[in-house]
Amino acid sequence: MPRGSAEIPRSLRKEWRKLAEAMVEAGWTFEQGGSHVKAYGPDGVAFATLSGTPGDQRAWKNARADFRRWCRGHGVEPGI
Repeated sequence: MPRGSAEIPRSLRKEWRKLAEAMVEAGWTFEQGGSHVKAYGPDGVAFATLSGTPGDQRAWKNARADFRRWCRGHGVEPGI
């Protein structure tokens, strides 16, 4: 049973929302957790933390790269 909801939390900033939209397309779900959003992969193993606050650009790039690697490993088109 997947954790969270497929609805993207409103607290995410614009650039993070684009990543979250691509994750939804791949079957990921989300849970709000304070100033961060927890993302769960459809395989029940993958997990990511998306920042809801402005921060360093590197965090977004790393999260996007992790998601792209997950997509490659599961034969899914990342879309971002």
